[in-house]
Amino acid sequence: MGIKLLFIFSLIFCLSFASLEWQVSTDGQITSKPVISNNNLIIGSADGYLYSLKPSDGTSTYKVYLGKYILQPETYSNGIFTATTEGNYFYIDSQGMKVWQNSVKGADFNATYIYGFSTNGEKVVLTTDNGLFYLPNSTTAIQLYSKKGDYTPPHADSSFILFGYENKLIKIGYNGQMLWETKITEKFWSSRPVTDGSSVYIGALDKKMHTFNLNTGSEEWNVDTQNWITGTVLVSEGIVYFGSNDGNVYAVDKNSGKQKWIAKTGQAVQSTPEIGFIGGKRVIFAGSNDKYAYAMDSKDGNIVWKGSAQGWAGSPKYYDNNVIFGSKEGIIYSYTTERAINYPQDGETIGKKEVTIQGGAVSEKGTVTVLIRINNGPWETAPKSLVEGNWTYIIDPSKKLNGGLNTISCKVRDVVGEETGSFTTVTVIHNANALLGNFAVDIKGNQMQGETTTIKVMDAEDGSAVERFYIKIGDFYEANSSNNVSVKIDVPGTHTVTISKTGFNNYTTQLKITENGIPLTYILIIVAAVLILGFVLYKKFAKKRSG
Repeated sequence: MGIKLLFIFSLIFCLSFASLEWQVSTDGQITSKPVISNNNLIIGSADGYLYSLKPSDGTSTYKVYLGKYILQPETYSNGIFTATTEGNYFYIDSQGMKVWQNSVKGADFNATYIYGFSTNGEKVVLTTDNGLFYLPNSTTAIQLYSKKGDYTPPHADSSFILFGYENKLIKIGYNGQMLWETKITEKFWSSRPVTDGSSVYIGALDKKMHTFNLNTGSEEWNVDTQNWITGTVLVSEGIVYFGSNDGNVYAVDKNSGKQKWIAKTGQAVQSTPEIGFIGGKRVIFAGSNDKYAYAMDSKDGNIVWKGSAQGWAGSPKYYDNNVIFGSKEGIIYSYTTERAINYPQDGETIGKKEVTIQGGAVSEKGTVTVLIRINNGPWETAPKSLVEGNWTYIIDPSKKLNGGLNTISCKVRDVVGEETGSFTTVTVIHNANALLGNFAVDIKGNQMQGETTTIKVMDAEDGSAVERFYIKIGDFYEANSSNNVSVKIDVPGTHTVTISKTGFNNYTTQLKITENGIPLTYILIIVAAVLILGFVLYKKFAKKRSG
C-alpha cells in the first residue's frame, strides 16, 4: 500500500472479521473442542451435557446428560466415545442414546479420576489417577501402567500407546511391554502427545515444546517459550503449531525446531490450533484466554481475523466454511469465514495528524464493499487499494472526530447481502490539544536554472516519508504530492517554498536557483570591459603614431 506505517502518528490496522452466524448458550464452561460426527457438531459442557448441534444454524439434534466435567469427545464406531473427569465413560450412538457406560471407580480400576482417553477409532485407552488402562470391549479393563500420579491424555496408535506421567513420556505396547520412557525436568500436564512420521511432539510445564524420536525416545529438539505449554500441538505440512501460556502461537519447523513465526495474542493460549481458510487464505485458528479466537496467516503468522467471545476462547473447529469454538462462559460460537471485514484495535490515542485505517476484506461470494462509520455518522465506502482485497480509509481528526472518546465501525457488503446487527467497533481517544508535527525537508540537486531539484519531505518525529502533502514554489509551481517532489525550475532567483499538511506546522524555506551558464549581465560587463580596453589601446597606439 502507499501508506507508510512509520509516517502515521496513529495507524489503526484492521484485522479481518468474519460474520457471526450463530451462537448457543449452555449452563457451564465449554470443556472440549467441537467434533463432527454423522454431520452433527458434538461438544461438551461443564453443565454435564454432551450437545449435538446442526453446524449450519446451531439447532439442537440431541443433548445427553453425562456428568461434570466432560472430556474431549472422539468419534467411535458409528457414534461418540467420551468420559468425565469424575470417573465415568460412555459410548453414545448417533441418536444421543447411551449404548453403554462404565466407571473407573470399580474394582477393575480402583481409580477416581480420568485425565483423558484415546480411541484410535477402535481401541480405547484411559489415563486415570491409578494408571493407564486398555479397554478391549465395553466390560473389560486391562491395566497397562499402575503408578498413581498426574497423567496427560494418551495417544493410542494401532500398535502402541504414548502418554505423559509426571515428568516422564512413556511409550508402551498393548501387552504392557515398556518400549521406552524419557524424562524432562518438569511435569507434562494436559498436552496430548502427537505423532507425525518418526517423531512425537508434546508440551510441558518446563515452558518447552519437546520433540522425541518415536522409535528410541531420545529428544531431537525443544523450543523455549516464556510460560507453560498446556495445549496440544498441530502438525501440518512440515510445521508444528502450538500455543503457550505466554500468549503466543508458535510455528516451528518439525525437523529442526527452527522458528518460522510467532503470533501474539492478549493472554494465554491453552487451545489446540486448527487449519482452515478465510476468504481462500490458508490460516491457523487458535483460541486465547483474552476472549478472542484468532486466525493467523499460515505463511507468516500475520493475524487476519479475530472472533470475539464473552470468556476464554477454546479450541476451534473449522468445518464447512465456518470456525466454531466454545468459551469459558458457556457459549458456542460459529463464525462464517466466507466473508471478512477489518476492524481496528481499541485504545489508540489520536492527535492532530491524519489517521489511516487500513485492512482487508475478502469474500467467496463476489465483489466486496467495506463501509466505515465514525460515531453515529453516515456509512461511507472505503476505497480499495491496488492490492486486491486491501483498502484504506483516511480521516482528518479535526473534521471527523470529537474530542475524547470516538467509535469507528466497519461492516461488509457483498452479493449475498450486508452485515446487520452488532458491527465491529473500536473506541479511540482523540486528543484535540496534541501538538502539531513538524516537517524535516531535504533539498537535493544542482539548484540551477533548468536542472532537476528534488525536495524530500519527512516527518521530523520519526524520519518517515510524508504522504499527501501540499507544496508551493514561488508563483509558478504548486501540487499535492507524496514522499518527494522533483521539479525543473526555469526561473532563476530566490523562491519561497511552502509545505503544509493536516496535523503539521507549515514549513517555509527559501530556494535559490542560479542561472545556467554565464549571466547576461556578466556578458555585458565583459563586452564593455573589452570595448574600453580596446579604446584605450587604440588611443595609445594613435598617440604613438602622431608623435
